[in-house]
Amino acid sequence: MPNELQIKQFEMSDREAVLAFLPLAYPGEALKGDPAFWAWHFLENPYAEPGNIPLWIVKDGETVV
Repeated sequence: MPNELQIKQFEMSDREAVLAFLPLAYPGEALKGDPAFWAWHFLENPYAEPGNIPLWIVKDGETVV
C-alpha cells in the first residue's frame, strides 16, 4: 500500500526531513536551506512559541514533500 500524504504542523522530530527538503524546493537559494537561517526564522523567532512553530508541512511517509 503506498504511503498517504499527511498535512501536519511542524514538530521538532521533522527538523532533519525539512532541512533535507529545502535545497530541493529552493535550488539556487542557499540561504533558505541553511540550518542556522532556518532556525533563526522559525525556532528563535520571538513571535514563535516552542511547541507551536508556525510551519505546516506535507509528508509522504517520513519524507517531506
